[in-house]
Amino acid sequence: MENKDWVLLFVPIMFNGILVFVFQKVITNKIDHKKKRYLLRDEVVILFWKKL
Repeated sequence: MENKDWVLLFVPIMFNGILVFVFQKVITNKIDHKKKRYLLRDEVVILFWKKL
């Protein structure tokens, strides 16, 4: 195999790896953000019911 063949083989693999990494970071950040919102909401509801 020539160098061109090796490049054509590994470039898509590397690009897909980078895309998966970025997608994973975006999804993780969205999940963490929603988790923080739900925890804050739960704290507010608990405090509300304690006040009653």
